[in-house]
Amino acid sequence: MKKQNIYFLIAITFIMLIGIYTFIRDEKGISISENRTLQKFEHFTLKSYIRGDYQNKLESAMSDQFMGSETIKLNLKSMLQFFDYNDIPNNVCKNRYVSFSDWHVNYNCDDYLLYKYEDYNETIEKIIKAKIDKYNTVNKNIDVYYYFIPTSKILDFENNKYSIDVIKLLKENLKNERSFSHLNINDYNDYKKYFYKTDHHLNYKGSQKAYEDIIYIFNKNANVIKPKEEIVFNNIIFYGSLARASRILDYKESFKAYKYNFPNIKTLINREVASYGNEKEYLRQEFSKEKFANHYALYYGDDYGEVLIEANSGKRNLLIIGDSYTNSINKLIGTHFNKTYDVDLRHYKEAFNEDFDLKKYIEKNDIDKVLIIMNYDLLLNSVFDIEWEE
Repeated sequence: MKKQNIYFLIAITFIMLIGIYTFIRDEKGISISENRTLQKFEHFTLKSYIRGDYQNKLESAMSDQFMGSETIKLNLKSMLQFFDYNDIPNNVCKNRYVSFSDWHVNYNCDDYLLYKYEDYNETIEKIIKAKIDKYNTVNKNIDVYYYFIPTSKILDFENNKYSIDVIKLLKENLKNERSFSHLNINDYNDYKKYFYKTDHHLNYKGSQKAYEDIIYIFNKNANVIKPKEEIVFNNIIFYGSLARASRILDYKESFKAYKYNFPNIKTLINREVASYGNEKEYLRQEFSKEKFANHYALYYGDDYGEVLIEANSGKRNLLIIGDSYTNSINKLIGTHFNKTYDVDLRHYKEAFNEDFDLKKYIEKNDIDKVLIIMNYDLLLNSVFDIEWEE
């Protein structure tokens, strides 16, 4: 046998042994050179194979888990720095996104988990405009107000712009633009101020800001409730929704909240008298000790078909339509009205075994004003398509 054939067989055998070892050794979780979570080998299922998911993830896993890949990448980075040092950032994630999964990223080397922002496309714009058309029809029959919360799904921090400028779409297409406001996010520092590190919801500062913005839509001279103090629950390690969904458990935070002196209010959940949220229990250090407890929902109140807040403040009744982003501000807004109804259309039919009819609901509950608290996901969700049935 010729020497070159022997060398070829040795090389092939060596590569095969490395490949086999790659499959049987302990998998690595983090790439130091790229500062990201590595793709691991998926369990084979016929369904994932037919869809093509298994093959795609296998290819990524082989690249990430192949023996010596980390050393090769580190050496390549060193070589690049040697040849073109000035063009290589001191940290690979400085002012950049680092991907952890198909949906989760962080930015600028921070310990904040974000959704990967979505790029603009015409289909999304058509969906949003169709939703706005339905809102404009409702506007003709009832006094409607709108508040939009920008989330990381449409915020491109690398270029400091909206990847999908929903605010512009709303301003240009809503007929009663004067009844519209939004949470002002100018840059990444604004985002960090108003959102949790590990959860997609507004934190206590963001909730207070959104509440004030909303009340000023109704009355620019209104007296808003101010927090009495900031509470840090140091004995609560909070894994928010983004940490729980991505299973990236290195990202965690202490749970924080504002303490308020609420006036006497009565709350009903799905038309039964019940406490909405557990602020008092938390202040007494009575809360769930489960590792992955959803403290946002437990503290402020969970998602229900209908929450009624009776504050007997004035004569007006308000209807809020929104999703879980309203949970942390419902009671604050409710202190300014006689009765405040918060309806989550994702759960309404399940709660009452009937479809939501806006016109009938307003007539039945003597509603004076409607407030729609929106975010990107709500605008794309057909469940929140409201209409006025004549």
